[in-house]
Amino acid sequence: MILCFPEKLLVVTVATKDTDGFRRFMRSAKHFNYTVKPLF
Repeated sequence: MILCFPEKLLVVTVATKDTDGFRRFMRSAKHFNYTVKPLF
């Protein structure tokens, strides 16, 4: 059985610095309304 609670999804990502790829990822996450916690 797979349960999915998209309203409670938290995406955790690790970044060493603010790069173009990281900014693109954050824009995509915002577009899909994901909650993202970047760890620097």
